Amino acid sequence: MIERVTKIEEFKKKIREETEGTQKKKIVIFIDDLDRIPEKLIDFLNSLKIFLDIKGCVFILGCDYKILDSALKKRYEEEIYENYFDKIVQAEFYIPRISEKAIEGYLKSLTGSEGIEECTKLVLHSIGGNPRKIKRAVNATKLIKSIFEMKVESILKEFERPKPGKRIEGRGREEIEEPAALKKEITRIFTPEKVFDILFDKKVLFKLVCIRERWPRLYERILSEGKLQRALIALQDAYAFSWDDVPGKDQSRLIKFVKQNFNIDWAETAEIDKINNGKTINVSSGKSHLSIALNNEKTKVNIEPDKNRTEEFKVRAEGGKLKIYANYEPDSELLDAIEEKGRKLEEPEKNLRIFLEDPPVFFGEEDLITYLTLLEISSPEAGISLEYAEPEKLPDNIFNRYLVFERINKGKVNEKIIEEKIKHMDWESDLNSYYFFVEVISALGYDNLIEYLYDRKYLKNIEDKIKASSDPGVIGWWLYFVNVIYSDAAKALINETKKALADKIKASSDPLAVGWLLDDVSGIDKDAAKALINETKNTYADKIKTSSDPWTIGSLLDYVNRIDKDAAKALINETKKDLADKIKASSDPRTVGWLLERVEGIDKDAMKALINETVNTYADKIKASSDPGAIGWIGWLLERVGRIDKDAAKVLINETKNTYADKIKASSDFLAIRSLLGSVGRIDKDAAKALINETMNTYADKIKPSSYPYAGKWLLDEVKGIDSDTAKALINEIKNTYADNIKASSDPGAIGSLLDDVGRIDNDAAKALINETKKDLVEKIKASSDPGAIGSLLDYVRVIDKDAAKALIYETMNTYTDKIKASLDLGAIRWLLGSVGRIDKDAAKALINETKKDLVKNIKASSDPEAIRRLLEKVGEMDPDTAKQLENETKSITSSKNQK
Repeated sequence: MIERVTKIEEFKKKIREETEGTQKKKIVIFIDDLDRIPEKLIDFLNSLKIFLDIKGCVFILGCDYKILDSALKKRYEEEIYENYFDKIVQAEFYIPRISEKAIEGYLKSLTGSEGIEECTKLVLHSIGGNPRKIKRAVNATKLIKSIFEMKVESILKEFERPKPGKRIEGRGREEIEEPAALKKEITRIFTPEKVFDILFDKKVLFKLVCIRERWPRLYERILSEGKLQRALIALQDAYAFSWDDVPGKDQSRLIKFVKQNFNIDWAETAEIDKINNGKTINVSSGKSHLSIALNNEKTKVNIEPDKNRTEEFKVRAEGGKLKIYANYEPDSELLDAIEEKGRKLEEPEKNLRIFLEDPPVFFGEEDLITYLTLLEISSPEAGISLEYAEPEKLPDNIFNRYLVFERINKGKVNEKIIEEKIKHMDWESDLNSYYFFVEVISALGYDNLIEYLYDRKYLKNIEDKIKASSDPGVIGWWLYFVNVIYSDAAKALINETKKALADKIKASSDPLAVGWLLDDVSGIDKDAAKALINETKNTYADKIKTSSDPWTIGSLLDYVNRIDKDAAKALINETKKDLADKIKASSDPRTVGWLLERVEGIDKDAMKALINETVNTYADKIKASSDPGAIGWIGWLLERVGRIDKDAAKVLINETKNTYADKIKASSDFLAIRSLLGSVGRIDKDAAKALINETMNTYADKIKPSSYPYAGKWLLDEVKGIDSDTAKALINEIKNTYADNIKASSDPGAIGSLLDDVGRIDNDAAKALINETKKDLVEKIKASSDPGAIGSLLDYVRVIDKDAAKALIYETMNTYTDKIKASLDLGAIRWLLGSVGRIDKDAAKALINETKKDLVKNIKASSDPEAIRRLLEKVGEMDPDTAKQLENETKSITSSKNQK
């Protein structure tokens, strides 16, 4: 409304024109953040006086009054200073200090389910109620968390595909030691978010962000100065407990304080009460005793752990309560580091101490260091620098961080360090820490070290952890791994914890975790699993009613059914109305399909009733679904309806078929597309043909980018079943892509399967493909160390072109002996011999004759009598005399194995 003006009078004139003729209309001009320019503040106010006589114009000034007051005192003498505002300001309004409840509400609105909403006290005692600063701290925490998750996901996956490399050292060459590929990706064991939650606590990270925001100079120094890190932890730990809250909420603090300062382990099970009119705290367990006496002035406490020793600690009155502190005086360097902009905060040590006392706390110097390291990750490419002199002595939860950081930084973890850590587990972490530890160790390829963890001498520790844990899924996982190594010990463990297991199931609201636990117990002791279901089954209906996820509900029903079919039927009968409600409320065809399948496996009549009650909601679910991976489940859902009422399924297809083409075009999941096409085809072949015709021009583009030989295999199969001419046309369009896929693949078995798939649709196209890639096929066979995969490829080529298969054998035959010698897999050897025999029996006889010594060796090394029998049988089909010779040479070995 007001254009830029260069003359004061022109500005005044524009204001008058806008407000003229009415008493109510005002021009309001807001001027905020005056306190950001303290050195120019007074000059600005003096200039503003020129505009204050404009009728109809109101100025609202926003600033920190303390800063404004200080600036006036510096500029003017007392008389002018006191009357200054009388001529400028007509009304003053002081914005009230933001309440603790408002801060909590604001944190909740910013974080959602992030967990930081519990950090209201941290905000109050550090950055205060400034909404901008609170938002900055929350956003910084969320950003750091997401960056770490990206780092876990992207960098660990890079280590999955190590590449050979060399570097030049002086005039010579030195091999670079590439990181070994992970046995399994950590990101497949846990989601990146789950990895973060196990390794770190969002609230502790937020606490460190608050230090960075409120005391930046201190933060910069503690990054690199070990002395200040230790001082910060000491300052945090100086607060022991509140005298007024023992017995009560500070009882655990008192126990920790006693254990740390006096090495008294029995305090964990001690009775704690007050005597002597509340002036003495008595801690006792059996004959063991400790006394804490408050002096009359309430300034000190004397702690007497035994008759020959007394320790004195400070008492301070804070917030109407007496707080006990260890004898720690803040280091002068720590106080100096709290200094900001050349001026010290009011009572800096007290402010920081109160903040550090607020939960959560850093669990020692190592914990603080790893959080500082996490905070320094500025991008997914940034390195993580973290070194420990004796990492094997780290607490278990921090050692987990060390494992991941080492993998990211160096590509491997020193096996000796892992071995030492396993021998010295502290057994103080929660069960999730051990769960993560074992899975990561396994992923890194050190399964041989894990067995030590499950030694019988540690079973009491595991038993205690099971009783303390609230996660049935993790408990089941532990039972499973104990059973893998010591089955008798696992049974004993279930017996010792059966009451605790029942309590965990009753308390849990997660049907899937309950199902996992039941399944793991059943794998160890079926009778115990039945007893567990019998004791807890009356709680399952409530779990189903409160869950909003049909997938987890279906999984629980399935696990119960595996153990006790009658209990599963009864549970479905009890919750049938709830199951229908869950299906109606769900928008995901995938989870609905899963639940229906589970119900069908238990009670087909119940499944029919469930579909009849909910079928009118399926069309909307199908139309609304935008998940490319869910289209297969849409087809599956259609088939379930078709089993009950084919006409109803046709109606459902007719109602939703207009959406299928778009879903297929959006999907790159061959298996899902195949599932949808196949399901539609089995219900309404004409609808399936029309769907293929509409989406045909997208299939080639989906298959071509893939370098995997199986790409499109399932899709082609389904297209052929619906319309063979379309399948042939598709083969013709992508045949060049298949040649490239064969050249790129290192798996003869996958290549053979691809050729077979093409051959079943168009044998001439398959012959041409073999002819085009024959040199590549020879190279793949020579390079492979898997006799079974080679045999599979030879068989597929034989079916398509027997002459080509013979030529392939003659060119690669001289490599088969070495492959048989190197293999310990009798089934793979048998398959290769059989494949060669089906193509050229004389070649197979020659191969058997050349490798009979190796076959004897391999048979003697095998522990599988059935594999031995089938190998000898296969050799006998081609060369009975050699088979008898092999049998005679290995008779004593095979007899003893058969007896076992």
